Amino acid sequence: MNKKLTCAVNNRNGLLVLREIKRLGFEIEYLILHPRDEGKYIDEIISESSLPNDRILFWNKKNVDEIIEKLRNKKSEILFSVNFGYKIPKRMLDMFSLPINLHMGYLPYNKGKNPNVWAIVEGTPAGVSIHRMTEKIDEGEIYARKMVKVEIWDTGKTLYEKLERASVELVREKFIDIVEGKLNPIPNVGGIYHYAKDFRKICKIDLNDVIQVKKFIDLLRALTFPPYKNAYLEIDGKKVYLELMLYPEDQEGDTGEDRKF
Repeated sequence: MNKKLTCAVNNRNGLLVLREIKRLGFEIEYLILHPRDEGKYIDEIISESSLPNDRILFWNKKNVDEIIEKLRNKKSEILFSVNFGYKIPKRMLDMFSLPINLHMGYLPYNKGKNPNVWAIVEGTPAGVSIHRMTEKIDEGEIYARKMVKVEIWDTGKTLYEKLERASVELVREKFIDIVEGKLNPIPNVGGIYHYAKDFRKICKIDLNDVIQVKKFIDLLRALTFPPYKNAYLEIDGKKVYLELMLYPEDQEGDTGEDRKF
């Protein structure tokens, strides 16, 4: 088994999965990253990879041909993408026998952006998936999935953190089997693709809307992801942001019963 990988990663989830990949004995041959002004955890990812500068490639729509040229002499047959926010063109995917992506959604549900949000808003299954990358984003056949339970008190942030943990667990449990061809992929059919504009649309709360209490709570908790400001009202031309805090009674929290006024 060729244990060399080319990895396209970003964000804390990319860093955590990269660590697990190395722990499994894989060698990172090339690293593809977001531009520095758009990426997250860039320095930590670079440090974890232990790669020389000539093996670290920063993505730019104008330099795709340059990246492809640098990959001509690669030895890795696996391209592994984790939280990489750019569409990788077919001519680059075709350079690898196994181009795969870890998506923080339970495919075929919640393809595209913000799968943690839509799992709460729409009540669809939450989880993580490893699937083959194709020309269409999040549409390739599925090699492995792991479901995550969504509690009524989960917010967009707490669910995202669960999905991070599940990402590492899925890689630990299934990655070697995927690489060795021991898992038969399943079709990735159906589901809804969500765009960034869909997320922006639900962030604006209209005070004149009539909505069930549960749906409103689900919307607010899905959009609660501090320190990011998501849900908002527009009052007198000014945005007023909303967050929702929920916790079960067996967790720490002030219920108000012991307050003295």
